[in-house]
This record gives sequence, structure tokens and C-alpha cells, in this order.
Amino acid sequence: MRYLCAILLFSLLGINSNGQIFLGLDKGGRNKRIRFFVGDIITFKTDRSKKFINGRIENIGDSISISGTNYSLNDFHKIKTHPEIGTEYLLLSGAIYFPISAGLFLVSEAVSSQLHGDYPLVETKHLKLTAGLLLGGFIMYELSHKTYRINERHPLRVFNLNPKID
Repeated sequence: MRYLCAILLFSLLGINSNGQIFLGLDKGGRNKRIRFFVGDIITFKTDRSKKFINGRIENIGDSISISGTNYSLNDFHKIKTHPEIGTEYLLLSGAIYFPISAGLFLVSEAVSSQLHGDYPLVETKHLKLTAGLLLGGFIMYELSHKTYRINERHPLRVFNLNPKID
């Protein structure tokens, strides 16, 4: 019975061999490494690109295949991470709702002034408040995403945890 359980356990470990190869971005802080697996979405910038590229990782090996294009490890210049939980996620939700609330406030103020026959439709102090809400949303958006420059401090490496069978 023990042998049967051991064979079953080792066969189950061999099924998920694709999950044992990943890209690792070393960083400081509580979580020391960000892991990117096959199937994950990654946002990165190369030395040749002016904008960030967003794509799904299809294969990790000698070259990394992202959305049908092959990249080597040396091609990556910056990687942007997206929040899933925690303070960054809270900031991202604020970044979404602050501009919406600024627009609703401005429209409601203009409609209220129009209904009461007031002039100007929107007062200067209300424009300042709207601009503050928009600026707060932009600042929260910038704080919610972290961008790591790939260098000696934040190296990007391929980790292969599969045992080599000779």
C-alpha cells in the first residue's frame, strides 16, 4: 500500500511540470520575488519600445514567448506590476472613483445652478475641488502600480525547478 501511495504521489508531481518553470523578478521588501508563470499576463518595456507592452506568457525557456513574440531575458528593460490585494488595490479603486465623482459633482453643480438661474454655472471654488479630485485620482493611479527597472538590484531570471533526468 505504501508503494502504491508513493507511486501515485510521484506521478502527480510529474503532471504539473509546466508550473515549475517561471520568471522571477527579485526585489526588496517582505515578498522578495515576484513570479510570472506560463499563462500570466505581464506588462513590460524593452530597450527598443517607447511604450509598455502587455501580453500573456506562452512559453518560458531559452527565450520567453509573449503573445506570439519571442524575447530574450536581455530584452526586458522595465516590468510593471499590477495590484491584486492590499494597499495598492485600495489606491487603484480610489484612482477609478475619484475622477468619476469629480465628473458627477461638476455636472450636478452645473445642473443645480441652471435650475436656480445662478450665474456662473460652476463657481471657481467648485472647479478647484473638481481639479483636486482629478489630481488625487491621477496620483493614486501612479502610486498603485510599481515599475521595476531590470538591473543588478532587480534581476530577472528564469527558474527551472524540474529535476534533470540523464
